Amino acid sequence: MKAIFAFDDINKVQVSEGPSMGGGSRTRSAEPTSSDPVRFKLTRSGGTSTLSINFIDVPISDKASAEPRQPSDMPDLTNPMIMNMIKTMFNGFKVNIGLEVDGKIVKTNAEYVTGPRITLLELDVASVLADEAKLKALQGKLGPGMSLSDVKPYLKDIKGIKVDGPAITVQFR
Repeated sequence: MKAIFAFDDINKVQVSEGPSMGGGSRTRSAEPTSSDPVRFKLTRSGGTSTLSINFIDVPISDKASAEPRQPSDMPDLTNPMIMNMIKTMFNGFKVNIGLEVDGKIVKTNAEYVTGPRITLLELDVASVLADEAKLKALQGKLGPGMSLSDVKPYLKDIKGIKVDGPAITVQFR
């Protein structure tokens, strides 16, 4: 499935952490709030626009623990049967979340830029699962309560994943 969204005012865009399954009584305010996991702010000055994209960057809650973390709700990647099942289930599964500005990028701190497009997240699960040794090493380093800033350094050498943030600024004309 491919979905492309365009917005008249990105300042009003809200990103939910979970899908809204109709019938619920949860309502959203008309304006973004400080608890939204991603916030956008677009300002214009003369012929240049500046877009800021900020992801909530929750700090580690258990920094004192020096032990490698093994979250109990993660599948055991050392089990070949489970790995084969995961590879089959997610074969061809890709996610790409990007932002394309209407104009030419003049300056940005974004890591993944192609023309007017910035990649915020790119995930090719088959590529990630292809290097089992790196995946197992990664699983031992990640755990609950880690922020985006904490996780990013571990993802740099993992083929098939690109993550930008937590704070991205782009100036464009």
